[in-house]
Amino acid sequence: MRLSIAALSAIASVVAADKLFGAIIIRSGSKFQYGSLDIAGDAVHVNDKDGDKIENFRLLEDGTLQDDATKKFIVIGDNGDVEVADEGKPGWSVDGDHLSYSAHGFEACPTDGEKYFLHWSDNVADQCEGGTGLSIRALDVHDVASENKDDEGDKQDNNDNQQQQQQQKEDQNPPAFEQKDGFGLVAIHSGTDFQNQPIKKDDAHPHVFSVGGSAGRDLTLILKDDGTLVDQNGRGVFVGNNGDVGNVDPWGEQQATGGFSVKDGNLYFNNEQSFYACPGGPNSFSLTVKGWDGCTGLQLKVFQ
Repeated sequence: MRLSIAALSAIASVVAADKLFGAIIIRSGSKFQYGSLDIAGDAVHVNDKDGDKIENFRLLEDGTLQDDATKKFIVIGDNGDVEVADEGKPGWSVDGDHLSYSAHGFEACPTDGEKYFLHWSDNVADQCEGGTGLSIRALDVHDVASENKDDEGDKQDNNDNQQQQQQQKEDQNPPAFEQKDGFGLVAIHSGTDFQNQPIKKDDAHPHVFSVGGSAGRDLTLILKDDGTLVDQNGRGVFVGNNGDVGNVDPWGEQQATGGFSVKDGNLYFNNEQSFYACPGGPNSFSLTVKGWDGCTGLQLKVFQ
């Protein structure tokens, strides 16, 4: 009996049970919002610029978790601190786009210095004093082939290519409109410095938003039913002729630009996900919809 492509795809998805994803910290109003998880020695820290950022996690089908780059396992230590190890411990899961361990969340636990350990909040034997509760949002979760199944992995690679081609066809169609209130944006481009960086607004250059950086504050938006965006200060979002995305001018001569929409958790402009981080000054990058030499293409993920 000859199986259809859809049936083969279903079989392959069952075989390839590992999940690959990025992650950011969610704790609104805190310094940890949109932060990173970083490996420092044998520990996992929160927002540690001296550590090695975990770009992608791999959730194995047995419920263990790895740093995909180093293949080190992420485990819960005896005192509840999150650590790295050579052997994994099952119990990890991604539910509703959030990473958890045995159905519990996490805290940023302060040390004697200015570092913060990632600590498991088991609500039973919590040994973190002065911790800040947070959640870990999983980004771009997708199935990948289990690395210990080479033959089945080849089948999954072929299936991924078919699914990617189908997705490209679907992306050519106008995205469905989804009303959204009070959401932020993070940049998505795996393997670049822009991965998981927040989109920010800076009063020094309100006409164009920033991709990452230390200046400014995280952008919060409302998507209106006419396809325009308004930020947390009630100012509309304007797309200039040069492609810059920022606030309307303060003199009332510009109107908020329409054409924005949200589909599958991503921001679209004129039915496309064509956004760019372009050099805007020393160590700063501007958000635009028109790229040129030196710019990096992005997708923008919506978070609430």
